Amino acid sequence: MSHLRPCVAVLATAVVTAACGEGLPLEERIAGVRPLAVRVEIDDPDREDGDPVRTEGLPFDNVRIYPFIADIDGPFELPRVEQDLQPRWLACNLAPGEGLGSCLSNTAPLSPSDLPQCPPVDLGAVDPDAGEFPTFPSPCELTTGTPSQPEFTIPFDPVYLFGGDIEVTMVAHLPDEGDTDTCVEQVLAGTNNFESGCLYVTSRVPVGPDSVLIDLAAQFGLPEVEGLGEVPDPLPDADTHPRIQNFVVRELDESGNEVAVFQVERGGVITVAAGHQLDIETQAPEDDLQTYPIPTEDGFVDDQEAYTGLWYTTWGTLLSSSSDDPLSLNSWTLQRGEQDEEGDLPPGERATLFYVLRDGRNGVDWWWFHADVTP
Repeated sequence: MSHLRPCVAVLATAVVTAACGEGLPLEERIAGVRPLAVRVEIDDPDREDGDPVRTEGLPFDNVRIYPFIADIDGPFELPRVEQDLQPRWLACNLAPGEGLGSCLSNTAPLSPSDLPQCPPVDLGAVDPDAGEFPTFPSPCELTTGTPSQPEFTIPFDPVYLFGGDIEVTMVAHLPDEGDTDTCVEQVLAGTNNFESGCLYVTSRVPVGPDSVLIDLAAQFGLPEVEGLGEVPDPLPDADTHPRIQNFVVRELDESGNEVAVFQVERGGVITVAAGHQLDIETQAPEDDLQTYPIPTEDGFVDDQEAYTGLWYTTWGTLLSSSSDDPLSLNSWTLQRGEQDEEGDLPPGERATLFYVLRDGRNGVDWWWFHADVTP
């Protein structure tokens, strides 16, 4: 199987993918163009080296979005995302209670000619004495940054005070198939009859923390704040990304003897023998798991994030497709799997492993490495 059947691929931050046709690859099998994650980063001039990166922002914060898309050759570098996929990015205010992916569909049908560009957001143009903020079009198209790495400034909208966020959708075409403008027309039309060759990647830009946003709005004297209830004391920290610390790979021969140990860098290349087993150990700091308040009728209760790791490979067999501990273990056997093409070696004698770590909210980090497989 050379690649995913060319229908629709949709990715939320919970990693939900769909496509048309039968014969889909195993969950952990990368057989074609596949979005694995989207990372939302908030520019923070006060962040010190070594501090986690925020994924949750307040109005007037600057946002940068990184898509993580892979195929059998490995991750798409940003120039390839721009050249081969030619993406366009749409932003939409996600109302409280709306599921990810529903924002654009709830505004359909919409003509591409009626889709405005997202205007610049300027804090200096806001008049606090007016008691309100300028309106912001939703949906709109993001045109700042680059097509492979869009950037924008979070506007202010009263929907954020009630738990709303921003839904950002990448609309693109698969390499050498379709065209992005047609894909945009389809998603704005709200039809489920998607043409082949389109790729849709939807992610959430969380606006908050909600209690900090309410406190900020109260300082501006906005009437929308009345009736929203108390805020926790102290105010919570913003949601941040977890951090993968290392990747240790031990190569075992057919008898289970250790023949090599690799400290694999992100995107690194190791050389191993066909038929050998790679025992993998990766660590993420337990301290990166945040505790955050959840409002209830009786005040606030604390909840804590939890790690979930998803594993993918282009060839061979994985012991498991998921893990859930700060210290994650897996085994990758470099022999032909049930959906691999015949032969004792992967195409081009190279296989790739991907690992995506999530923290249960919007935080995500990833790692990958290539294994050059010798006879």
